[in-house]
Amino acid sequence: MSKKAGIVISILSIIAVVISVTALIICLKPAGEKAEKTDIQYVMYLGTNDKDSNLEAVHSAVDEMIKTFHQSSVLIQANQTITEFYSGSN
Repeated sequence: MSKKAGIVISILSIIAVVISVTALIICLKPAGEKAEKTDIQYVMYLGTNDKDSNLEAVHSAVDEMIKTFHQSSVLIQANQTITEFYSGSN
């Protein structure tokens, strides 16, 4: 085995040991210590399928959604799609 390969294997072994010890410490913590303050973001999706509207009508509807659902903004996605209802090959 070359000297470079030995060094690389040694470094990888040390990294593996550090990761293993870290994982072990995390798993052995009492349940109360695991609870940390986390920032949770909830995503709400209201899907509509209106092919006859224009962007102005969509914005008007979204203005109502922002007020009704007390939101700061609403994501509008306009995607060109192909829809097929397939019932099998029979």
